[in-house]
Amino acid sequence: MLKRCLRRVFYISLLLSCAPTDFTPILLSGEETDAGSVLAARIDSLRCEAKYTGALEVAEELLDLRQASESPGSYEVAQTKRLVETLEFVVSMSADTQEELAEADRHRDARPCG
Repeated sequence: MLKRCLRRVFYISLLLSCAPTDFTPILLSGEETDAGSVLAARIDSLRCEAKYTGALEVAEELLDLRQASESPGSYEVAQTKRLVETLEFVVSMSADTQEELAEADRHRDARPCG
């Protein structure tokens, strides 16, 4: 049972480590770039705090911004959609599993949280 749980946490951590977190848009205007960067930083911070419901809400807001500013096929829109899907999956998990994932987020790429 413990092995299965650890394996699941490993795979989920791997999934999250592949999820894009740097959403600095290239083609947006200066004001929209700043808003996108602020939202992306907020998502990272909430993920590190195991506040995945809040991170999902902010990711949906970022998706709305991206969809309004970019062409429907842009990579920023696609990345943000994948992030929203990943966070929806994480939100459905138990609080203990979310805390373990937050620990993985805190160590991913050795980037500071907060």
